[in-house]
Amino acid sequence: MAVSGIGNNYSYPVQNRISTDTKDVKKSGTGTTQKSTGVSYEKTISDSTSAGLEFMKKMEKENSGTKFFVGTVSYGQTYGNSTDTNFVVNPKFLSKLGNDEATQKQFEEDVKYLHDFAQRQREQAKANGREIISQGWFCDENGNWGGWTVSRPTNKTSVLQTMSDKAKEIREEKLAEKKEKQLKEKKQAEKELREYFGDRFKGMNDISVDKPEIKVEGNSITVPDSPLKEWIKQHGVLRSKSEIGGEVWHIPSSTSLDDLKNISEKGFREMGFDQDEHNFWYSLTQEPTFLSMKYSPEEVRNRLAEIGIQTGFFDIKVGDASATQFLTQGKNAVAIYSKEQYDQRYEYITSDRFFKEYEAGYKVTIGGEEYTLGEDKKLDIPYGADIYDVQYGVQS
Repeated sequence: MAVSGIGNNYSYPVQNRISTDTKDVKKSGTGTTQKSTGVSYEKTISDSTSAGLEFMKKMEKENSGTKFFVGTVSYGQTYGNSTDTNFVVNPKFLSKLGNDEATQKQFEEDVKYLHDFAQRQREQAKANGREIISQGWFCDENGNWGGWTVSRPTNKTSVLQTMSDKAKEIREEKLAEKKEKQLKEKKQAEKELREYFGDRFKGMNDISVDKPEIKVEGNSITVPDSPLKEWIKQHGVLRSKSEIGGEVWHIPSSTSLDDLKNISEKGFREMGFDQDEHNFWYSLTQEPTFLSMKYSPEEVRNRLAEIGIQTGFFDIKVGDASATQFLTQGKNAVAIYSKEQYDQRYEYITSDRFFKEYEAGYKVTIGGEEYTLGEDKKLDIPYGADIYDVQYGVQS
């Protein structure tokens, strides 16, 4: 298990001792107890290993934009965040790093070279229309190095599943070209690393993720569920469910808020989805009032227009959450209203109450169409018209 340790920037593998109390750091020759806010982890380590940890702390301070961890790395595993260059050091290497000056000197040179290499990788990826969302290097018990990068397209709009056969063919050809280019770049990067490290370089795990598909059929949108929701379904217990779809889940008591945050961030990273974008789509399944508090009408309309959603009713489904909403182009209105809100306004605007002060024959434009008030003081407006986009005429 990897857990948070010194300075909250390090992970140290521990055995069987985890408590929910906060304990002070204790050090007595050959023993150390390490503390993290809210949770403490205890591990007895040698003085040389402790010195190795201190040296890593020193390296992190001297190299801005780096984060250091202690742990082992299996295939496909990543550490750290998306903005820093992450370094994972095998715990068996710490004692060498703590008491051997030659090892420290070599490690210091390696870190500076790899940090610079990583920054160049980011610039190259950006120039090719991709962004690196996870990047780092791991040092094994013998001081050998390997690394990983996870990248995705920089365009934040997710891939739409609304293409013709010809469009799909063109897209597949472009994807094949991009993959071939990425393979060449990977080979060139590995060549440079082998020239520097020689036999000490143990390989590069380069993962390229595409945007998850947002399915759009007509005016219906389907978006993948959030990774945190999936995790809760797998590890939690459903305690109750309301008539309107609300759910109360019980999750393991050992799971902290930081754990949930890490699960969410890591999940979005791996699925190649921008978390802010996912939040936007999920907001569309909720009461529209909350949507208008966070996003401007223009932003909402633009995002929906990008995926081909037309003015009028549309269905949105994100995991288990779903709703039918109405998109309006009304200049003095918010962008989204619920079906219930629309129905209430439609009943009112088509009744004899809405225009009771106007004369028969009065002209009014609704959703770009002109309507004439009848003798009964009613307008014959078809259901689904944009009744929030109203332009009034001149009363004679």
